[in-house]
Amino acid sequence: MKKTISILAACALLLTSCGGVDNPSGGGGNGSGKTVRELKCTTGEAADIKENSAVLKGSVFLKTDKAASGTAWFYIGTDQATLTTKGEKINAGTFSSKDYTETTVNFSATLSGLTPGTTFYYVLAASADGKESTGNVVSFKTAGASTPSEPGEADSELVDLGLSVKWRAWNLGATKPEDAGDYYAWGEIAPKNRYQMDTYKWSDATFETLKKYNATDGLTKLAAADDAAAAKLGGKYRMPTADEFKDLREKCTWTFGKVNDVEGYTVTAANGNSIFLPLCGMRYEDQNLHKDYGLYWSSNVDPSYFHALSLSLHDGEVKEYDIQRFVGFTIRPVSD
Repeated sequence: MKKTISILAACALLLTSCGGVDNPSGGGGNGSGKTVRELKCTTGEAADIKENSAVLKGSVFLKTDKAASGTAWFYIGTDQATLTTKGEKINAGTFSSKDYTETTVNFSATLSGLTPGTTFYYVLAASADGKESTGNVVSFKTAGASTPSEPGEADSELVDLGLSVKWRAWNLGATKPEDAGDYYAWGEIAPKNRYQMDTYKWSDATFETLKKYNATDGLTKLAAADDAAAAKLGGKYRMPTADEFKDLREKCTWTFGKVNDVEGYTVTAANGNSIFLPLCGMRYEDQNLHKDYGLYWSSNVDPSYFHALSLSLHDGEVKEYDIQRFVGFTIRPVSD
């Protein structure tokens, strides 16, 4: 599992710092002592745990003979056994100490985009001048997802365009029509920091074949368990199919413009109702690219299986587009 969309890392330095030793055992002013005598990580309990977010905490103890510096990070994942090999690596910050000191440094990282009702494991690790330490593993469980009281009937969120489905007024992970919301790889149900084949849920160990939705199983449409909109919202919410995007393209009027300074397209139906699709770009590696495009996943895989079908909006052109499944696109949910 490699999850999480948004990280705010904080480092509170120097809880304790003790120095002034003229000639510590094994060292001295002649440079014969070790640089880092002791490096120890302690993982703290997670705080402010909510449906999609939590704050990770921990501390690093550093004892040095000479001035030293290092970096700290968290590993987080849903499988404790593979936490440090396949878990998401979250940068926590840097630390340093002066000659002959003992220093304790506190770290925290605020994560969002976590899957509701899920147990996560995490651990703090650090490296300083070639010496590494990994702390104790701590777990927490996010709160369960809230769902509409009646499946698919959150009326304030749904717009009837007179088509085969109702369209949500804003993107998955957003709170208003002009917001980008979260970015997802196709068939994954949580955002993450880095989008590449080696972080993709459905790639195998060689990154050359796919474990699901492939030529062997013949699956061409996402199951509900792999549909981010269904997993996050519940009820009758889901990702649109390629055919439902085709209806949207062909049966509505598309007008380019801005909503609160955000560029996008207003999609107006024959009944006069409309939705706004912002240009949000895409996520590749750890970057947000092509910000003058609107790119929205459908629930259908391309016949190649390595690609999936999407809606592409750019420079007045509205079309179907296929691309590698591991990149991060936005999602506009629908409801039956």
